[in-house]
Amino acid sequence: MIVNIGSFFERLGAKQSTAHCASKAAVGAITRCLAAEWGRYGVSAVNVAPGYIETDINTDYLSSPEGRAQVSARSFLNRPGRVDEIAALVGTLVSGKVPFLAGETVFVDGSHGISL
Repeated sequence: MIVNIGSFFERLGAKQSTAHCASKAAVGAITRCLAAEWGRYGVSAVNVAPGYIETDINTDYLSSPEGRAQVSARSFLNRPGRVDEIAALVGTLVSGKVPFLAGETVFVDGSHGISL
Protein backbone atom coordinates (compact mmCIF):
# COMPACT_ATOMS: atom_id res chain seq x y z
CA MET A 1 0.00 0.00 0.00
CA ILE A 2 1.30 3.41 -0.99
CA VAL A 3 -0.20 6.23 1.07
CA ASN A 4 0.43 9.72 -0.21
CA ILE A 5 -0.35 12.73 1.92
CA GLY A 6 -1.97 15.57 0.04
CA SER A 7 -4.35 18.27 1.22
CA PHE A 8 -7.97 19.28 0.92
CA PHE A 9 -6.62 22.18 -1.12
CA GLU A 10 -6.64 19.64 -3.97
CA ARG A 11 -10.31 20.44 -4.53
CA LEU A 12 -10.33 24.12 -3.63
CA GLY A 13 -9.87 27.28 -5.58
CA ALA A 14 -8.29 29.63 -3.07
CA LYS A 15 -7.00 33.14 -3.64
CA GLN A 16 -3.22 33.46 -3.67
CA SER A 17 -2.86 29.66 -3.46
CA THR A 18 -2.44 28.64 -7.09
CA ALA A 19 0.84 26.77 -6.66
CA HIS A 20 -0.27 25.09 -3.43
CA CYS A 21 -3.62 23.97 -4.86
CA ALA A 22 -1.97 22.75 -8.08
CA SER A 23 0.69 20.78 -6.23
CA LYS A 24 -1.93 19.07 -4.05
CA ALA A 25 -4.04 18.24 -7.11
CA ALA A 26 -0.90 16.69 -8.59
CA VAL A 27 -0.55 14.41 -5.57
CA GLY A 28 -4.07 13.12 -6.28
CA ALA A 29 -3.23 12.55 -9.95
CA ILE A 30 0.02 10.77 -9.06
CA THR A 31 -1.92 8.53 -6.69
CA ARG A 32 -4.38 7.55 -9.43
CA CYS A 33 -1.54 6.84 -11.86
CA LEU A 34 0.33 4.72 -9.31
CA ALA A 35 -2.83 2.73 -8.63
CA ALA A 36 -3.30 2.14 -12.36
CA GLU A 37 0.31 1.13 -12.88
CA TRP A 38 0.85 -1.03 -9.80
CA GLY A 39 -2.59 -2.52 -9.11
CA ARG A 40 -1.89 -5.60 -11.22
CA TYR A 41 1.00 -6.37 -8.86
CA GLY A 42 -1.18 -6.11 -5.77
CA VAL A 43 0.05 -2.65 -4.81
CA SER A 44 -2.64 -0.09 -3.98
CA ALA A 45 -2.19 3.65 -3.77
CA VAL A 46 -4.36 6.04 -1.77
CA ASN A 47 -4.09 9.78 -1.20
CA VAL A 48 -4.99 11.07 2.27
CA ALA A 49 -6.01 14.73 2.06
CA PRO A 50 -6.19 16.43 5.47
CA GLY A 51 -7.79 19.78 6.13
CA TYR A 52 -6.58 22.13 8.84
CA ILE A 53 -4.56 19.98 11.24
CA GLU A 54 -3.06 21.41 14.42
CA THR A 55 0.68 20.84 14.42
CA ASP A 56 3.68 22.37 16.16
CA ILE A 57 4.07 24.75 13.20
CA ASN A 58 0.57 26.25 13.37
CA THR A 59 -0.53 25.70 16.97
CA ASP A 60 -0.04 29.36 17.91
CA TYR A 61 -2.21 30.54 15.03
CA LEU A 62 -4.90 27.91 15.50
CA SER A 63 -4.98 28.66 19.24
CA SER A 64 -5.42 32.39 18.65
CA PRO A 65 -8.90 33.91 18.58
CA GLU A 66 -8.44 34.80 14.89
CA GLY A 67 -7.27 31.32 13.90
CA ARG A 68 -9.89 29.53 15.98
CA ALA A 69 -12.61 31.75 14.45
CA GLN A 70 -11.38 31.04 10.92
CA VAL A 71 -11.40 27.27 11.41
CA SER A 72 -14.72 27.30 13.26
CA ALA A 73 -16.36 29.33 10.51
CA ARG A 74 -15.24 26.82 7.89
CA SER A 75 -15.98 23.54 9.62
CA PHE A 76 -19.14 21.88 10.80
CA LEU A 77 -17.00 20.29 13.54
CA ASN A 78 -15.77 23.72 14.72
CA ARG A 79 -12.16 22.70 15.25
CA PRO A 80 -8.99 21.76 13.43
CA GLY A 81 -8.05 18.13 13.12
CA ARG A 82 -5.39 16.40 15.16
CA VAL A 83 -2.33 14.56 13.92
CA ASP A 84 -3.47 11.37 15.67
CA GLU A 85 -6.71 11.43 13.64
CA ILE A 86 -4.76 11.42 10.38
CA ALA A 87 -2.38 8.78 11.74
CA ALA A 88 -5.33 6.54 12.63
CA LEU A 89 -6.56 6.61 9.04
CA VAL A 90 -3.09 5.98 7.61
CA GLY A 91 -2.62 3.10 10.07
CA THR A 92 -5.89 1.54 8.95
CA LEU A 93 -4.92 1.88 5.30
CA VAL A 94 -1.49 0.30 5.69
CA SER A 95 -2.92 -2.49 7.85
CA GLY A 96 -4.56 -4.00 4.81
CA LYS A 97 -8.05 -3.81 6.31
CA VAL A 98 -9.34 -1.86 3.28
CA PRO A 99 -7.94 -3.96 0.43
CA PHE A 100 -10.30 -2.77 -2.33
CA LEU A 101 -9.55 0.93 -1.92
CA ALA A 102 -7.22 2.09 -4.66
CA GLY A 103 -6.52 5.28 -6.56
CA GLU A 104 -8.76 7.41 -4.38
CA THR A 105 -8.32 10.59 -2.41
CA VAL A 106 -9.75 10.34 1.09
CA PHE A 107 -10.55 13.80 2.41
CA VAL A 108 -10.09 14.02 6.18
CA ASP A 109 -10.94 17.64 6.66
CA GLY A 110 -13.75 17.89 9.19
CA SER A 111 -15.98 19.27 6.42
CA HIS A 112 -13.67 22.20 5.64
CA GLY A 113 -13.69 21.44 1.93
CA ILE A 114 -17.46 21.40 1.59
CA SER A 115 -18.29 24.30 3.86
CA LEU A 116 -16.10 27.06 2.37
